[in-house]
Amino acid sequence: MRKFLYLAMVGITILSCNSENHQHDGSYSMSIQMFGVSVNSKTDLIINGNKIKYTDKILNCKQYNDRIEVENGKMIFTVVDGDLVTNLPPLGKLRYALISGNNNLNQ
Repeated sequence: MRKFLYLAMVGITILSCNSENHQHDGSYSMSIQMFGVSVNSKTDLIINGNKIKYTDKILNCKQYNDRIEVENGKMIFTVVDGDLVTNLPPLGKLRYALISGNNNLNQ
């Protein structure tokens, strides 16, 4: 019984250390509402695990079920219906729509 408990604890520890939240990985583009129609720009951000490419810089991020925090909370993207929404003070709320599952940070 002790062996089983020991193996279970080791297994849980290994799984928790190696698991990363990749549920929001992909390419996103800014979604702009014009005359009642959504217009998407080019790819504006790419998320791959704990890295995000935003404005041609690769930054550290942390993915959660309901949000993505960039660089220890300097920028927060909230997940709304599969899209990401952030608040940039001079521009207001910006919405980024998922356009593909491509998460190559080198493009």
